[in-house]
Amino acid sequence: MMDNTAKTPHHQTVKWLISSLIFLMIVVLLIFGLGKVMQDKTSKTNVTPIYDKDAKYDVILTGTSHVVSSLFPMVMWENNGITACNYAQTGQLGPVTYYSIKEALEVTSPELVVCDLYYVYIGNKMAGSTAYKHQTLDNMRLLSPARISAIFDVIENGEKGNFLLPFFAYHSRWSDMHKRDFAETVSYTKGSSETFTRKEEDFPASFVPISQDDVKTPSSAIIGYIDSIIQLCKEKDVQLLFTVVPYYPQGEEQGRVLEGDQQLFNWVEDYVESQDVECLNMLYCLDDMGFDMDAHMREWNHQNYWGGEVTSKYLANYIQENYGIADHRGEAGYENWDEDFRQYDKWRQQKLKTAK
Repeated sequence: MMDNTAKTPHHQTVKWLISSLIFLMIVVLLIFGLGKVMQDKTSKTNVTPIYDKDAKYDVILTGTSHVVSSLFPMVMWENNGITACNYAQTGQLGPVTYYSIKEALEVTSPELVVCDLYYVYIGNKMAGSTAYKHQTLDNMRLLSPARISAIFDVIENGEKGNFLLPFFAYHSRWSDMHKRDFAETVSYTKGSSETFTRKEEDFPASFVPISQDDVKTPSSAIIGYIDSIIQLCKEKDVQLLFTVVPYYPQGEEQGRVLEGDQQLFNWVEDYVESQDVECLNMLYCLDDMGFDMDAHMREWNHQNYWGGEVTSKYLANYIQENYGIADHRGEAGYENWDEDFRQYDKWRQQKLKTAK
């Protein structure tokens, strides 16, 4: 009698292929998991709030460390009842900011995106620090369309693998790992990073911006990403506001003449307004804001807490007056914001007691 349970060579081959595929999938998932555990957590706390599905963000703040250090969502909640998330990252160039906004709009449904323009001076889409790009892209969802698109667009060919599988970029971190690498992160600041240091350098008594008629055209790469951000927000039916938060763009720093930044901002303001998008360049609003370079800047490039408080209040008032963003204080369903603010204010008061 024939044994029907006997395996043919074909069946054995199929079984081997299935087993190999399962093993390969386990290895890949292990590499993905280890990559997330081992990645640099420097900025992870700042970006986790964007993925809080209970937060109900009306405003997403994007851009560079200028935004991280000067736009405080909890101050905007305290004074205006605005639900904002600071999704900016240190060293985040314009091309990466586009994909950051794309990621934000895939996981949230805001009414307004605010995009700062500091890095408008760069010349090409591949520019910028690889480490800073990791800070943004590694903290996105691993398989998000925005992240994958960014890797193939703005990362050099020799680095793409380290971004697709972050384990290979961080496998040497074994000796640097701590308990925080395995712990959940909580950010009561909603992504901002307040610095309670008065100043690290002195500034002249007054700052006078250049004429708004003095313009310089950015690189074609930057213009292209500005167009992409505008188009993306239009497709998602989300309002868009470009900004320039106050810093000290005068003299020479980091090998470039900073008045050139102002010329670029002026060009972009004219350009985006021709497409019915507004740009709020706060360098021309310092008196209205009550912003004092000497008191409110930590150093030429970043504000301290007191400067950020001034800037946050001014922006909150501006967007509420011009973009119809609601005041949710006392509204049912936003009790978690009140609780987060209590935690934030407790932390803030402790910092203010020891501030220099």
